[in-house]
This record gives sequence, structure tokens and C-alpha cells, in this order.
Amino acid sequence: MIDLVFIEKVARWLTNTQVKIKTEVAESNAQAKRLAQYLNDLERRIDACERPNLDKEVSTYFLGTHTMYTVVNSRNA
Repeated sequence: MIDLVFIEKVARWLTNTQVKIKTEVAESNAQAKRLAQYLNDLERRIDACERPNLDKEVSTYFLGTHTMYTVVNSRNA
């Protein structure tokens, strides 16, 4: 009987651990997607400053700085 209780507790612990790992992976993937988007925005704004063109968005120093700040601090999000 004690062995059965122990096995059930271990099984429950393993299930909970698996759920926690899957949750962490999902959060990590979401963070990676956000970071990739932030970096893409930053590259686009840097390009708009370096090579202005009527087809590109208007970018300012403030927008570039704000985007860089977002990228650097995205690791805490």
C-alpha cells in the first residue's frame, strides 16, 4: 500500500513538472517572437534613418532610441 501511494505521488510530481516545463517553453517561444519583432523594427528604423526614402516610414532619433530601449528591456517582459 505504501508503494502505491509513493508511486502515485511520484506520478503526480512528474505530471506537474511536465506541465511547468511546457509552460516555460511556451513563454520562452513567445518572448523569442517578441524579441525578433523588436529587432526587426529596430533594423527598419535604423535603415530609414541611414537611407531615407519616400516609401519608408519616417524615423527619428527618439523612435530609434525607444525601440532600442524596448529591445534591451524585453528580456524582463
